[in-house]
Amino acid sequence: MNPDYLIDLYFTYDEYFPIFLVKNFIVVDLEYKRKIKDIILNHMYNHFNTKKLKGYNFSISKDYNDFFLNTYYKFYDLCEEIFGELTLTEDCVGCHSYVTDNKGFGVNRIHNHIQTSTISACYYLNIPKESIHDESSISFISWKTNTELIYRPSTFDLIIFPNYLDHKINYSPHKDERITITMEIQCEEDSIDIFSIPFKQNQIKNYGKNLFKYYKKVLL
Repeated sequence: MNPDYLIDLYFTYDEYFPIFLVKNFIVVDLEYKRKIKDIILNHMYNHFNTKKLKGYNFSISKDYNDFFLNTYYKFYDLCEEIFGELTLTEDCVGCHSYVTDNKGFGVNRIHNHIQTSTISACYYLNIPKESIHDESSISFISWKTNTELIYRPSTFDLIIFPNYLDHKINYSPHKDERITITMEIQCEEDSIDIFSIPFKQNQIKNYGKNLFKYYKKVLL
């Protein structure tokens, strides 16, 4: 693993939650973020109002200064630094977005990405500033240990996790939109294998930093 990536790289020490976090993955100023946000919201309105499509995750086609394309390639390069060379099975270059708000739009639906990806990622472009506790958070769930891990992201966080890990978006009461850019990699390598190897190496060599800024609670 390239040491340059370890500056803001975190990972869990829990084998049931092999999650990687990069702080300040891509940082943009307020004006640039506003333009990206407008593009995403326009895609959302088109997705739900014009095309009458269902589902909370929608693709992004229009770009601004190749922001989405560059974001994806930076994500892919980082994954190869963490997991080693990947053998792609499908060209899935590009970004989707997931938007939630205080109306409960798109929250509390437990799901995984086994059918669509090997490696999944969430990049948080916009998080309500006043969020506290588990508001605007994401939950990862292990049925083997009957445990839920809740992480409250900050703006510009990138979370990388395996396709099999169940997760859900938690409700936020804030009016401002919570905007996430999602990305996927489909490859021949098995997600259990590629996530377990760097996890064990990092744990033994004490690479990275502890991700447990979130808290753990037992599922009811």
